[in-house]
Amino acid sequence: MTDAMTALILEMKKEIREEIKRELMDEIESQRSATKIWMNKKETAAYLGVSVNTFNKYLNQYPRFPFSNIAGAKRYNVRNVDEFIEITGMMNK
Repeated sequence: MTDAMTALILEMKKEIREEIKRELMDEIESQRSATKIWMNKKETAAYLGVSVNTFNKYLNQYPRFPFSNIAGAKRYNVRNVDEFIEITGMMNK
C-alpha cells in the first residue's frame, strides 16, 4: 500500500469516527429533550446517574438544590437541575 493510500484510509477513519460521534451526541440530546419536565427524587437521581442515597447526600450538601412543592410532593424541574449543576459544578466534586 502506498503512503497516499494509507493517509487516505486514516483520514476516512477519522471522518467516520467524527460522524459517529456527531450522531451519538445528536441522539443523546434528542433523548434528553424527551425527558419529562418534572421528576420525583428517584427519577432525578436516575437522571443524574447516581443512586437515591447519593442524591440524598447531594441534597444535604446543597440545601439550595432547586425543587418545587407540587400537590404536597417535592418535584425537581429538569431545567433547574441542569442549571444548578452547571452553576455549582456539583457533579464534578
